[in-house]
Amino acid sequence: MIPAPKNVVAGHRPARSAVPRVTAGPSHRGADAIPEWHTDFAVDLDRLASLLGAGLSPAVAWGHIVNRARPAPATTRKTFSPETARPRPRWARGMRPSVRPERGIAVASPARITAVEAALHAGEDPATALMGPARSPSTTGHAPLSDAELPWHRLAAVWSASALTGAALAEGIRVLAKTLRARARVARDVAASAAGPRASARLVGVIPLLSLFFGEALGFPIVYTLVGTPPGRVLLAVGLLLLLLTALWIRLLVRRAFLAIPEDDVLLDLTAMMLGAGIAPASARWQAHQILARCRLDASESADERLRETLGLAHDVGVPAQELLHAEAQDLRERRARALQRAATALETKLLIPLGVGALPAFVCLGVGPLILSLLGQMLSSPT
Repeated sequence: MIPAPKNVVAGHRPARSAVPRVTAGPSHRGADAIPEWHTDFAVDLDRLASLLGAGLSPAVAWGHIVNRARPAPATTRKTFSPETARPRPRWARGMRPSVRPERGIAVASPARITAVEAALHAGEDPATALMGPARSPSTTGHAPLSDAELPWHRLAAVWSASALTGAALAEGIRVLAKTLRARARVARDVAASAAGPRASARLVGVIPLLSLFFGEALGFPIVYTLVGTPPGRVLLAVGLLLLLLTALWIRLLVRRAFLAIPEDDVLLDLTAMMLGAGIAPASARWQAHQILARCRLDASESADERLRETLGLAHDVGVPAQELLHAEAQDLRERRARALQRAATALETKLLIPLGVGALPAFVCLGVGPLILSLLGQMLSSPT
C-alpha cells in the first residue's frame, strides 16, 4: 500500500475555500456575482469539452471559448473581474454592482489567458498558466484559495491528469463543470438561508443607536446626559464597547458557521479519471495526490481513506472502480451541501446569544440609562 502523500495530514480540515464569500458575507466588489460566475464558468467548460470531443485541438478549442466569452469591441465597457476586484463599500454591498460582469473564462487577466494560449500552442501542459504566474508551484501550508481562484486550480488539476496519464480531457472537464454548477447552487441556497439571521442581527445592533435619536425627538436630553455628565460618559463608553464586541462576536459566529467542509471530491474524481485511461489503481491514487499538491488543492486523510476503501472494494469484487469513485465523489458533494445548510439553519439560534448578551445591555446603556438619568436630574433640579 502506498503511503499517503505529504499533503494528506491526519485530522486535516482545510481552511475555508469558498462558498463564495456568501458564507461570511461579501468581501469584495461584485461578490454577490461569484456563484453566477461559477455557473458561467461551467457553461464555458461544457462548451470546451464538446469542442474537444468533436476532435478540435486544445489550443483551437480554447481560443474559440475565450473569444466567444469576451464582449464585442463595439459594446466593450468597464467590466468586473473577480481577480482584480477592489474592496466594495459596506453600504453598497447589498446593491447590484455598477459594472457588468464578463462571462465565464473571460474574467481571467490578459496575462493568464495569454500564458494558457502560449502553453497550448507549444503543446505543453497549461496547468501552471491556468493557476496564474504568481501562484505556482506551491508547497504545503499554502493559504486557502479564493472563490475566484478555485475553478482555475481545479481545471489545472484536470488538465495535468490528462497530460500525465493520457486520460480523457473532455470527460474530466465535463465532471468539473457539473461540480461547479452544484457548488454555485449550494452557495445560492446557503446565502438565502443565512440572509434572514444576518439581517436581523444587523437590525438589532442598530437599535441602541436609534434609541438616542428617539430620546432626543421626545425632548429628553439623552445626548447631553451621555456626553456632559460623568455617569453618562460611563454609560456611553460601556454601550459603545458592548456594540463593538457584539459586532465582532456576530462576525466570528458567521465565519465559524461556514468553515468549509473539505472539498475532497476532487481527489476521487481525479483518480477515477486516470483509472479510465488504464492506469493502475495504486499509481492513479499516488499521481492524484501529487497533482493536488501541485495545484494547491487539499486532500484530507478521511478522503484518502475513503479512496482506499473504494479501490479495495472494486478489487475484491472484481468490478471497475471508476463508477464507484464518481458515486463516492457525488456523495461527498451532497454531504458538504447538507452540512452548509445545517450551518445556515443553526446560525439563527447562535446569533441570539450575542444579541442577548451584548446588544440588549448596549440598548440599556445608550437608551434606557440616559433616560433615567435625565429624569432624575430634572426631578432633583425642580423646586419642591
